[in-house]
Amino acid sequence: MELIISSPMHKKKHDIAWVELISSVGNMIIQSNHAPMVMRLEKKSQVVYGLTSGKQESLTVEFGVAHITRESVLLLLVDK
Repeated sequence: MELIISSPMHKKKHDIAWVELISSVGNMIIQSNHAPMVMRLEKKSQVVYGLTSGKQESLTVEFGVAHITRESVLLLLVDK
């Protein structure tokens, strides 16, 4: 599964096994073949993701939206 983190100043791609996203209704673990959806991320929330290598990384989201497909997650984020 591919995670794309995009903001006006940066764009990164990662091969991931899963990603945890936090919205106003709670947290969700997204894995390959997840149902497609668009969700607004909770302000100042943590996005945690597991790389295919087994390493876990995270980032803090000031404001953003996630576009989820069966094989990718696109995070559109606003930089601080």
